[in-house]
Amino acid sequence: VDDGLAARLMAAADAGFTVAKIKLATRPAATEWPLLCAQLDRAPRGLALRFDVNGAWDEASAMHWLPQLARWPTECVEDALPDADPQALARLQTACPFPLALDATVA
Repeated sequence: VDDGLAARLMAAADAGFTVAKIKLATRPAATEWPLLCAQLDRAPRGLALRFDVNGAWDEASAMHWLPQLARWPTECVEDALPDADPQALARLQTACPFPLALDATVA
């Protein structure tokens, strides 16, 4: 997440895209979250968002941040945890109103 995210999302929407994928956990949450909020609050309406955490959160962090992503049109969140522990993922799924996704590294 950076200062140009809102402009890139607007350009994507203007080009006809309806879904955008945003990488999270690229910087400390205390820095990333305010920047994410500022950028997404300026993003175009009607653009669905997919977030990819790349397994950077532990379960407690995921339990804190996932529900907060519901303030935007979140389609799904990919790889919220570093492993695909079914019990942990089930607990997280109950905490958020959108699907959790796993990438192709799941065996």
